[in-house]
Amino acid sequence: MAANSPLPHVKMYRVLYIPELLDMIFGMLDPDSNSNNARVCRQWSEIALDSLWKDVDRLERLFGALAPLRRVGNGEYEFERLPESDDWKRFEKYASRVRRLVYHSSADNPKIRKSVFDDVARTRTRIDILPNMHTLQWYAPLSLCVMFMHAGVKHFSVFLPSNSKRSRPALSSKTSRLRNLASIDFRSDVSVRTIEEETRSLLAQLSVLRKVTFPRYYLTSKIAETLSRLENLGIVEFQYHDEQGCGDPRDVISFTPEFEKGAFPSLWDHSMTTCFADAARFLDVAYAPPSITMLYVDSHIIETPSAIHRPQRVSVPPRRTR
Repeated sequence: MAANSPLPHVKMYRVLYIPELLDMIFGMLDPDSNSNNARVCRQWSEIALDSLWKDVDRLERLFGALAPLRRVGNGEYEFERLPESDDWKRFEKYASRVRRLVYHSSADNPKIRKSVFDDVARTRTRIDILPNMHTLQWYAPLSLCVMFMHAGVKHFSVFLPSNSKRSRPALSSKTSRLRNLASIDFRSDVSVRTIEEETRSLLAQLSVLRKVTFPRYYLTSKIAETLSRLENLGIVEFQYHDEQGCGDPRDVISFTPEFEKGAFPSLWDHSMTTCFADAARFLDVAYAPPSITMLYVDSHIIETPSAIHRPQRVSVPPRRTR
């Protein structure tokens, strides 16, 4: 071995300071491990903290980094004291690292008292609490998540509670904060007819929306007409899993949207719950979507063999070139 060549263990030591490699390693570790890694040295600290706070799925951990929390008799969390300006200054070190926030208000997760949200909203020192967050998944009362909404959020999953009147103020009046959404995922067991106008109002404002996901039986004629005016919308889908929820089949018994010239200019992947006859009409109506390459139809009725084999007057438009 040459006198000046580094020893093997020295080379290995240097490898552990390559930021990209450390980021990959820390990304596969649990929070406790990354909490320890953050204490090793300054270089490790920055990378470990990025991994530790990139995805937050326990809101008590986020609020606990702002001010001390305590659990009260019914198992809910509340602040021991009001957050102060120094708390917010320290909190920015963690808040700026958050990219995805998930909150489930369910029996499986610790409850956060409404007073905590009120205290955060009242004492915050900046409008955007999590300025670099791009994904917000909120399965709790909508009024509690308004303070996390901002123009940088690109992906939004929202749970609409059974009491639809409670959801309306946040759904219809706070959407300007989410004007740059690329995807939105509605989850609910509410009949869509009870929130149809609020849903249309929200969708109409999302000019850069590329993907929308619904529960079954949510794509009504009026909602389809609203979506048809979104220039960038490429995917309209629904999901079967329980968390997605399910609407009322009666809302799509008649699916007869009317489109204007230029409807659905970018739509290529489309899923809908409707009978085969209405699905065929959807493809043949004036100004039907011109660029669909993937189509999924879930009929809400038991179709007869004749309905399946009966020739339909459907003209599939040629694919556009850009």
